[in-house]
Amino acid sequence: MIETDFANERELETALIAVAREAVGPESVVMRGFGLDIAVFLRERGGPALRLIEVKAFSPHHGRCGFGHGKGGNQVRLLWDETLDTPRPAGSLDVLDHSIRWVIGHRGRSIGDPRYAFLTCTEVQNAASGGVRAGKYNNIRLTELNWWNWSELEQRMKTFLSAERAL
Repeated sequence: MIETDFANERELETALIAVAREAVGPESVVMRGFGLDIAVFLRERGGPALRLIEVKAFSPHHGRCGFGHGKGGNQVRLLWDETLDTPRPAGSLDVLDHSIRWVIGHRGRSIGDPRYAFLTCTEVQNAASGGVRAGKYNNIRLTELNWWNWSELEQRMKTFLSAERAL
């Protein structure tokens, strides 16, 4: 798929949905807004599987790449254990990392440049400015991330979506 520019998160989601549909084929279900921004239901050797993708479109004029809201939200709940009232422990993050990825698109960089991050929950938790906490606005330190061009992002998404799928 050819990279296109995106003016907002919704446009980036649309491009990523097209990549997901190409990766998993017509026997799978790809939908928007099922808990996170993109949900992909597919078949694996062991049966049905679910992959979720949280999408962020960073704009330099905002000055931050935030997630969640002041009271929490789904994004924060991925990284904050409300029962323990602490950041989610590594063992729990390992479970989430099997099924969830975060994609950040950097609107301040040009088409063709490395401007996409493809992250696990563990990586986002580690890159959270001041650590993840409920009841505050959380931000991702973009300087902590590896950035990929569109082709590299596509390959990473396809690998994530096809992991352990039945042939």
